[in-house]
Amino acid sequence: MSKFHALGMVVLAGGLIAVAAACGSSGAAGATGPQGTTGPQGPTGPQGPQGNANVLVDTFTVTNTQWLYNSQYSLETSPGSYTEYFTRYYDVTDSAITAEILATGMVLVYFNPNLIVSATQWTPLPYEFLDGSESFTYNYAFETSLDQVQLEFFFGTLNNGTPTPVLSTYDIPTFQFKIVTVSGTVAQSLKVAHVDLGNADAVLRFVSRFRAIGSRA
Repeated sequence: MSKFHALGMVVLAGGLIAVAAACGSSGAAGATGPQGTTGPQGPTGPQGPQGNANVLVDTFTVTNTQWLYNSQYSLETSPGSYTEYFTRYYDVTDSAITAEILATGMVLVYFNPNLIVSATQWTPLPYEFLDGSESFTYNYAFETSLDQVQLEFFFGTLNNGTPTPVLSTYDIPTFQFKIVTVSGTVAQSLKVAHVDLGNADAVLRFVSRFRAIGSRA
C-alpha cells in the first residue's frame, strides 16, 4: 500500500471516530446563560379605529307648574365674594351624567325659545333675552351634578327703577329642552373638528356617527 493511500485511511479512520463521538449519547444540559440586552423599540403601528363612545340625547318638555321656587344661581365675582340670583328651577335626573362625564366629558343643554315660530330651532343655554322695556332680561341657565341637570330661570335687573315681574308667580311658557351628554372621547373629537357647540344640529350630526345609548321624548 502506498504512503498516500495509507495516510488517507488514517484520516478516514479519524473521521469515523469523530462521527462516532458526535453520535454518542448526549450529556447533561448546560447552565442557562445570562439574558441579553433589550433591543431597540420598533416603529409605532397605525392607529386603530375609533371605538364607540356613549352619547345620550334627552328631549323633554317643562311646563310652568313644574318650575319650583326657589334656588340660587351664583357667580364668584372675586375671591371669597359672589353674586347670586334667586331662581325658579327644574331638576332632571340623568344617569348618563357620571363622575367620568363630569371630569372628562361634556354636557350640553339646548331649548326651543319659541315653538310658535319654529319647532326645530334649538338655542344653547345659558340664554339671555332683553325684555321690550329694556329694564330686565329673561335668563335660562343650567347646572350639572352627578346624575342630574338643574335648569334655572331668573330675571336680570338692568334698571333698578323698574321692578321685574314677581318670580314666584310668573307664568313661565312651556318650553322643550334637549340635553346632549357625550364622553370625553367625543368631546375631544368635537374640539378637533371645530364643531360649533352652540349649533345643536351641527353637534347632533357629528355625534350621530357614534353609538347612541338612549333617548327620551
